[in-house]
Amino acid sequence: MTELNTNEIIDKALEVAQRELVGRPIYAEIILKQLLKASPGNSQALQLLSIVKLKTGEFDEAIRIGEQIIELDPENPDNYNNLALSHANLDQFEKSIFYMNKAMELRPNNFLFANNLALQYRQIHRYDLAIDLFNKALEIKNAPEIWSNMGGVYGELKNMEKAEECFRTAITLDPNFTAAHVDLSFVHHLKGDWKEGFKEYEWRFDYFKQLNFYKAAYNQGKRWNREPLEGKRILLYGEQGLGDQIQFLRYCKLLKDQGAYVIVHCSELLRRLFDRCSFIDDTLVRDIFSGKGEEFPIHDYQCSLMSLPYLLDTEIVDGKIFEPLATLNFKDYKETFNIGICWAGSAAHPHDAVRSTFLKYFQEIHDTPHVKLFNLQMCPTKRMFANGKQIIDFAEECDHLKIVDMTPMIQDFEDSATVISGLDLVITVDTALVHLAGSLGIPCWMMVPYNCDWRWKLTGDTTVWYDSIRIFRQPNPNDWQPVFEELKKELDAQIVLQNKRSQLLETEVARS
Repeated sequence: MTELNTNEIIDKALEVAQRELVGRPIYAEIILKQLLKASPGNSQALQLLSIVKLKTGEFDEAIRIGEQIIELDPENPDNYNNLALSHANLDQFEKSIFYMNKAMELRPNNFLFANNLALQYRQIHRYDLAIDLFNKALEIKNAPEIWSNMGGVYGELKNMEKAEECFRTAITLDPNFTAAHVDLSFVHHLKGDWKEGFKEYEWRFDYFKQLNFYKAAYNQGKRWNREPLEGKRILLYGEQGLGDQIQFLRYCKLLKDQGAYVIVHCSELLRRLFDRCSFIDDTLVRDIFSGKGEEFPIHDYQCSLMSLPYLLDTEIVDGKIFEPLATLNFKDYKETFNIGICWAGSAAHPHDAVRSTFLKYFQEIHDTPHVKLFNLQMCPTKRMFANGKQIIDFAEECDHLKIVDMTPMIQDFEDSATVISGLDLVITVDTALVHLAGSLGIPCWMMVPYNCDWRWKLTGDTTVWYDSIRIFRQPNPNDWQPVFEELKKELDAQIVLQNKRSQLLETEVARS
């Protein structure tokens, strides 16, 4: 075999591997590993292999290969960029910034490098540097993704006007740029412009990749688009969290009022609760990923629950849709103020690290005279986040707390509803428990992070979604202590008020 033929074979293998990298990275990896057996020091093959590892989530391996490439090819800025992205995916932002700066030193007028470096500064809350870099990137290339990324920074700074300006500019440059539409929906929601927010939120089906499973599972030819519903069967589904399903179930009542037969595809955890809803005709449980469970019944239309506010073109309707259940007998705790608590949400939530808090912050509430805490925490509190793969336990240092554990009695949301219906108050972070309490009209104090979820708006201690929910907000990012100080102050005031009511009642009984 001639040297020329060998080079041609290597070049062809690299070409095929690069083509497979986008849709089938595993196939690209097979080709590259075979190529590296024949040409062990091939820097192009190693570079592509590091990108494969980045795409498949093997970040430690991507870093190992990236460091090897830099030794072989130290003047190629793309190698530093790829290495920076690998560190970023492990939340190792200082290292990511170091390598991204190296890439920019070698190629200072690359808009992508400036954009990527800005994203890393955003992660460590150096928003000033991030905005400067986004502007530098825009001087090089006026790209919609850069405007959208800069809008995200302004959003975190709670500058909604600038955020909206950025997202609208991105959409002007590319009317089909889905990320900007979705982020613009969040701006509208946070400002309380629900109508425009839900209109833009319809772009989520083209933005969130996981929604492709839902688009495939439900017949898109039957997607409801405001057709008359009298005598029609409509299948509703929740494409996001359990709390979302509870929150948007309220709109099914309006479909029922139009004469529809309402079927809700829900989680097994929600089924018994939803079956008690007067405006739901039927429920079913099916895993659309595995195809296991009940078959979809005959239906004329299908629709996501979270699309109903937009399609119905309506204001927010009453969120109290269930009556409190027959309660548990808390006979051993009749003399105490009983509070159910939940301090951590689902580990699968993308913002779990900022919305969950530590149980130890409940210490002062726990020690308050005549207060008893009841554990409603269903999710395990130990979590592994990307940064250094450390295990964080949100219940650490709390074995001494005397909290009544209610979780053995809870198998689904119907059980949870029964438990919280017998409590005086629920205190929780932003989880499905908030929506359950609100849908039952049960008093609930919700703690939210500095940059909270879109449905709770930017300010205020109440929400239009539920009358019984009170919001306690972080004054600064990642700062829970002031939240618990405010909670304690309000709890003391409520206990004093309740004691006064009890004394007045006793006085009235004595007089009678």
